[in-house]
Amino acid sequence: MKIKFLGFKWNLLCHEIQLPNFCFHLQQDGKNRIQQVTEKLTQKAHSNMPTPIIVLIKQSDWWTGASIKIKDIRAFCKMIEENGGVKLTTEKLKENETAVEVNFFVLNENTGCGLYQYYHQSTWLDTFNKHCRGQYDSLVRKCREDLVQGGAKKNEIAKFNESKTLTYEIMATKEKLPALVRSLESIKRLEIVAAEHLIKEGAFAPLADQVTRVRHHFIIGKKNGRSLVELIAAVLEKSFLKKARVVGMMPGNLDVVYKLEDNYQNFGEIDYDKATDGNLLEIDIGDIDESLTKSGMLKMMLDAVENEKHKKMFAGQ
Repeated sequence: MKIKFLGFKWNLLCHEIQLPNFCFHLQQDGKNRIQQVTEKLTQKAHSNMPTPIIVLIKQSDWWTGASIKIKDIRAFCKMIEENGGVKLTTEKLKENETAVEVNFFVLNENTGCGLYQYYHQSTWLDTFNKHCRGQYDSLVRKCREDLVQGGAKKNEIAKFNESKTLTYEIMATKEKLPALVRSLESIKRLEIVAAEHLIKEGAFAPLADQVTRVRHHFIIGKKNGRSLVELIAAVLEKSFLKKARVVGMMPGNLDVVYKLEDNYQNFGEIDYDKATDGNLLEIDIGDIDESLTKSGMLKMMLDAVENEKHKKMFAGQ
C-alpha cells in the first residue's frame, strides 16, 4: 500500500479571520481535545472520544501538523500461520490503548496551499477539508455573536455573516483528462461540478448562494464529431472544476468513462510498511511541538513543497 502526498488550497472568505488566526484556533482546539482524550484514557473510558484531533505548529512560513482520527473499535481481526495451517483470530486492545489513524499535512501561511498525506482507508482529503471548514464557520459565528452581544454596528457584524466561509480545492492534473478526451471518437455525456456556480441568471439564480455545489449534466446527441471532442477538451483545459466525468466512445464502438477525480496530482509517495518501520507515522501527544518539529514524515512533505519543481505552486515563489 502506498502513502501519497496530495495537494490542496484554502481560500478564507472572512478577511478579519485569515490563516494565522484560524490555525491558532485549530491549535487551541487540538490541545483541548488532547486533554479530553488523556482524561478518558486515564479513566479507561473509550466511548465518545473527540475526533478528529488536529495538532499543528508553525515552522517558518509553514503550518505543519497532523489530523488524528480515533477509531471506535476495541479489537481487530488478523490471520496467523501455524504449523502449515492458517487461522483467523482476533486481538483485543489493552485498556490503555485506542486505535487511531493519522494523516500529516503542511500548509503555507501566505498562499493557503498545502500538502496532505493520504493512504487507502484513511481520512480522505475532502473529509479533512470539510472538518476544517466547519471549524472556520464556528469561529466566524462566534465572532459574529460576540459583536451582536456587544452592540456593534450592523456593518461590522456583516463582516462575519454566514457566507464568509472557507472554500477549498483539491489539486488535480488537468492535463491528463483533456488528453484522454481527445482520444475519443465521440462524446455522449459530460457532467461537471464547477469550483464556482455557473447559475448566473434565470429561475434558479436565487439558489446559487444557498447551495454548496451545483452539478451540471450535458447530454449530447448522436451526431457529434471530432470538432465537439476538441471543443470539450479545450473547455476542460481552461476551466477549474471540482469534478468532471466524460462518457464517450473510443474507435471500435467501445464505451469508456473518464473522470477528473481519478487524476489527483501526486506530489510524492512512500510505501506504508516502510513508513511504519521508520516510525514516520508516530507522534508523541505528550510533547506535540517537539514531536512535530522532528517528524520524518513532515520533513519529507516540506522537502516536496520546497523543491524547485513545486515551490512556486505551493509557496508562490
